[in-house]
Formats: sequence, C-alpha cells, structure tokens
Amino acid sequence: MSDENRRTELEIKLMDQEKILDEIFCVVIDQWKSLDEISKKIIF
Repeated sequence: MSDENRRTELEIKLMDQEKILDEIFCVVIDQWKSLDEISKKIIF
C-alpha cells in the first residue's frame, strides 16, 4: 500500500470517527436536557 493510499484511508477513518463522535455528542446533549427536565419536575 502506498503512503498516499494509507493516508487517504486514515483520513476517511478519521472523518468517520468524527461523525460518530458528533452523533454521540448530540445524544448526550439530548439526554442531559431530558434529565434536567425530569429533575426540575421532581424538585418542584
């Protein structure tokens, strides 16, 4: 495998991982909002 091909593959994998992390971050934010709403209902 040439260096250029290897670099391209690594860049593709990195982009995929960044996308996955972005999706996970969105899920965490949504869950945090839900927990915040639930905790407000419990407290009040």
